[in-house]
Amino acid sequence: MGIIDSRLTLALMAKADLVFSQPGQLLVFPLAGASYKPEQLNFFPADASAGAQKAALTALYDFSNYTNIIPVDRVWISPGDRSSLSDVYRRILETSDVAKLPEDPNYLDQRKTAQSLLITRSNDQSYQDTEMYTAYKARRDAYYLAVQQYNSAKISGENGNEHAAAVWATSEPVLRAVRDEALMIWQVSGYKAQVEDAFATISTLSKKTPVTAWSEWELRSREGIGTLTDLTGGAFWPTYISPANATQTGWQKMVLSREEVQTLHKNAPAQMKARLGSELGGLDVEQLEFEYTTAKLHRTWFDHDVFSSKFWRPHGMTPMSISTGSEPFSGDCPLYASSVVFFRRVRAKVNEDIDIIESKLDGLSDRIDWGLFDVSRQSLKLQERRPRVPPNQHRENLPTQSIFDLIEKTIGIASLGAKGRRISQQFRKEDTLPIEPSQKFDTQELLRRRVFKRDFNLKAPSLQIPQLADCSMISTADEEIFILAFICTVVPLSPDPDAKLNWS
Repeated sequence: MGIIDSRLTLALMAKADLVFSQPGQLLVFPLAGASYKPEQLNFFPADASAGAQKAALTALYDFSNYTNIIPVDRVWISPGDRSSLSDVYRRILETSDVAKLPEDPNYLDQRKTAQSLLITRSNDQSYQDTEMYTAYKARRDAYYLAVQQYNSAKISGENGNEHAAAVWATSEPVLRAVRDEALMIWQVSGYKAQVEDAFATISTLSKKTPVTAWSEWELRSREGIGTLTDLTGGAFWPTYISPANATQTGWQKMVLSREEVQTLHKNAPAQMKARLGSELGGLDVEQLEFEYTTAKLHRTWFDHDVFSSKFWRPHGMTPMSISTGSEPFSGDCPLYASSVVFFRRVRAKVNEDIDIIESKLDGLSDRIDWGLFDVSRQSLKLQERRPRVPPNQHRENLPTQSIFDLIEKTIGIASLGAKGRRISQQFRKEDTLPIEPSQKFDTQELLRRRVFKRDFNLKAPSLQIPQLADCSMISTADEEIFILAFICTVVPLSPDPDAKLNWS
């Protein structure tokens, strides 16, 4: 038995699926996944000492091996004997025939020009992002944060109780405005159209210059060029997170209430239910909350166009099935992790006394199952029930945060746009807002009150904010970071060679 029963785990997975999924992508949940200290996810430490560099290399090696495992299912426990993404990728490049097409020099020049908008190459075949592409990624990431924040609040409003619905009705215009503002910033100062046009040009012209494209892909991923050397002298294909500081900034809170659990569990995908079952037991959790952030997985040696290209086929009679392109997924690489969702500071509000909680925990093993991950018993923190504070007994100041703070940290105040700068400056002038301690406002409630009052010139309706029943609290260590899910790209039918091409 774990800390929480499978109904809560299923509800959390269902909510995450709705918040983070995008067209052509799928969320995969690695049960009992890896956990990290913040410094282990800093692959470029400022400390230049040999010890720090070795620790960073070891962490990068472990993270790369874990994220390059090819998922086998929506809920994934063990990779078994599955090949890694780098194994499949190199096997395609080393054992395939490429169609023979005459390559127009104009196409080669246009492809090279489009590439120069995105990367600058060095003589050793390594490359760096251009300023344009760097700006694009920063503003894209800020926009995705705003979309995720909007989606999370929407799901809570639509699946929670009447109060949650009322909060969503009043906060929706604010969150929508923040999301739309982030999109406008991405379009205006993030070179969105230019960068995506460049990618489209490269993809189109690669099909018309297959030999050149194939040679670039093979060279960039070749051992000694696309690889690093671990502490034992072996080669590995690295996977980085983008932005590199994703686990240092951009954290947002997600809350899962009892009412949400009931609705989300009922509507959870059948595949998840079949895998996890409906085990009861554990603690009587009133509310689960945690902080999350997302990061792209960046592989300098990898180009996803390899899978969808129709100008290659397996050499001779060598059988090869990379992907069938749809569920049920099969093949050597039907999915691969292209982004990761990190979470930390997991807090469970429990309707039980502290002695009962301790007794239940003591009856478990040293590693406590928390649904999507496990944690050592010693690292858990317990806090007993506290009496209610009588209304108006005293006032306290709470710090305010918003998506604008996250955008500022990511792309700078100058890129916020007029509306964003006005709102952000208002936050800077008044860093705190007095509220009653009996009122459990979250970040978005504080933001809603300020923005409605000062920027949107709308009157915020008066809401009665109910206080949760007195609960004990059980929480993970603040510094421990877990992987909640991988956002996976679905590989289309591959190989899928075009029979009309010249294969002689």
